[in-house]
Amino acid sequence: MAILYPKEKHGVAMAFYFMEVQIRAARVQQQRIQRGYKRCDAIVKDVKEERRRPGLGNVLTDLSNDIHFYLISASRLLTYAEYIATETRFPELGRVMRRYRRELKDLDTFRDHLEHMEERLPGGKKRHTLAKPWDMGNMAGEHFTIGGKAVNIGKDSWRLLTLFWKEFTLASLYDACTIIGEADQAVVAQLIQTAARDIDMRAFLRRLERNNWEL
Repeated sequence: MAILYPKEKHGVAMAFYFMEVQIRAARVQQQRIQRGYKRCDAIVKDVKEERRRPGLGNVLTDLSNDIHFYLISASRLLTYAEYIATETRFPELGRVMRRYRRELKDLDTFRDHLEHMEERLPGGKKRHTLAKPWDMGNMAGEHFTIGGKAVNIGKDSWRLLTLFWKEFTLASLYDACTIIGEADQAVVAQLIQTAARDIDMRAFLRRLERNNWEL
């Protein structure tokens, strides 16, 4: 599907659309990661009980790929958010960015490790950035490790992404309404009335209460 906007000023609207694309992609990848955990656990259990079960290597390869794509989605989510924050200079939006940027940057760092692993190999120009250069990607529970550092790529990281997405969108709405209201309160009132008419508010609130972004 082609997404066409006639003027450059609509870049923020496009970025919001692409943020939603990435949060949905991350959700799919997180579901795949959880299935990968279960498959690994089942294989390890069979091995301990001396039952033959092929494919641990394949399962781990699939899990590694799913982690990579999950980290890509998290990284792109941050990239689009930073674009919106820079373009709008919204104050509440800025506060949300400051609250979540470090943890999102951690996910982006691991994405960069995976996409440029050749630079971390012996003789690579970024080999020195790894505290434990022999650690080229391992799992410890729901944490993924590279170079001796760990990042959560399980349900806690998914919770981080969904909270960031919700707070980011709500802060954007608040800032936009505040700015519009300072110029013309009647316009904000009309927008709220239109939204109330077009949205089934009871259904909308029910979706919020049960957290529509749960896995």
